[in-house]
Amino acid sequence: MEKPLWERDSFFKVMIGDFQTRLRIPPCFHEHLSGEILVKSVLRSRGGRRWAVMLRREGKNLFFGEGWECFVSDLSIQLGEFLLFVYDGDLGFDVKIYGITGCEKVDPIASMKVEQEEEMEIREKVPAKTSTALIRAPGRRREILNGRVILGGLKVFSNESALNSARSFKSSRPFFIATYRRSRQEYMTIPASFMRECDLGSMEAIILQDQKGRSWPVRIAHWIGRVAMAKGWAKFRDVNHLKEGDVCVFEFLEADTAIHVHIFRAKQNTAGVLRRAGNKKREQEVLKAERSFRTNAIFASIFLKSRKYNLNIPTRVLKEYDAAKLSKTTLRDPSGRSWSVDIKHRVDGRAVLSHGWFNFCRANHLQVGDICIFELNDGIQAMDVHIRRLGLHAITAG
Repeated sequence: MEKPLWERDSFFKVMIGDFQTRLRIPPCFHEHLSGEILVKSVLRSRGGRRWAVMLRREGKNLFFGEGWECFVSDLSIQLGEFLLFVYDGDLGFDVKIYGITGCEKVDPIASMKVEQEEEMEIREKVPAKTSTALIRAPGRRREILNGRVILGGLKVFSNESALNSARSFKSSRPFFIATYRRSRQEYMTIPASFMRECDLGSMEAIILQDQKGRSWPVRIAHWIGRVAMAKGWAKFRDVNHLKEGDVCVFEFLEADTAIHVHIFRAKQNTAGVLRRAGNKKREQEVLKAERSFRTNAIFASIFLKSRKYNLNIPTRVLKEYDAAKLSKTTLRDPSGRSWSVDIKHRVDGRAVLSHGWFNFCRANHLQVGDICIFELNDGIQAMDVHIRRLGLHAITAG
């Protein structure tokens, strides 16, 4: 009989160092694993999702190796977070994640209610003779249109024209409609009816194609009968510049085992990335901030919640300073402190400040709407960061 959770052996780890690529199991815990064939383990999240992770020995040390990166990526585990591993006695661990706030984090995908998304629309085949009608159901709306059923919550969409354009989409292939929200930054739920019709239940990955013909492999996450596009979705989102309110039609291409995504833009997002922080006035302040420097070797960016972990480096800067192979930079803040920050190059040719950028933001107490002005000293290998607080004067590095 399996022991209750509180009676099982466990250990905890704080996420520091190179935790994103591997994690060392405390040596004192090895005794609980003695006699086992240390090849593969299973990690389980609180939401019931599972990851196969290889155990690797290096001398007297034992690490979570291959598969660990997927676990970290899928659950968005960040520097400084606290993980509790509870052993099941058979090379499996139930993992609880505590954020830097001290509170337990919830698996964002597993916390969703299947087919009860407020803004998800599912299209299923119905008899062709069915006439157009509106059927009310508890907490849901069912609209029969052009021989297909549209299911959705009663919430009104912020961009009616984008939604109407998506609704007018016609295809002989299965498809569903979803509105992009901030809550869908890391994943996109696949309706159960769509999953069954396209036989996605046994698939581990699928290809997403955009309207320009570009393709991205996306991992399909399965848990307790639910399915979502997980790892790889964020890359598709970034390259296609999805903004809140944009409406996506996901059309299944059986011959290619792929999903073609048709994007209908929300009007309020056509002004560009900068206006997400507030309004046109703030955008003008960014341009004014750039012009206030005598040198042209600068670029500026408004701090947003979505830029807490990654910040785009302008393409013009990458080209001008031949930074295609640069992997690190040093940022100097207004207090004279230095921060080593990784530069991550994406498949679409863009580059972002990644590992280390969050630490810089936290130490400098960046808030939404603050403007960061990056002054290049030696290309982008070293940059002074001047901070202009929302409503205040600039804080200059140096």
